[in-house]
Amino acid sequence: MQTYVTIADFVYMQDRHGKTYGWGVTKYSTPEAQLGVDFTTLAYCREPEESKERILAHLKTVLPEAGPEQLSKLIK
Repeated sequence: MQTYVTIADFVYMQDRHGKTYGWGVTKYSTPEAQLGVDFTTLAYCREPEESKERILAHLKTVLPEAGPEQLSKLIK
C-alpha cells in the first residue's frame, strides 16, 4: 500500500494589519483530494515510461528553450 502527499497551498503569518510576512507554511493534501479519485486511478494504471513521456512533453511546452538532456536531468 502506498500513500502520496502533494503540496496543496502555502499559508503565511499575518501581522495585526493583515499583511503577510515571513516564510509560508506548507499545507499538504493527497492527490485524490486535489485532483479527484478518477484522475488518480487512471494515473496509477499508466506505465512509468508513459508517465515520463507525458512529463517531458509538458516540460517542453513550459521550457521551450531547454534541450532534451536538460529536461531529462530536471526530472531525475
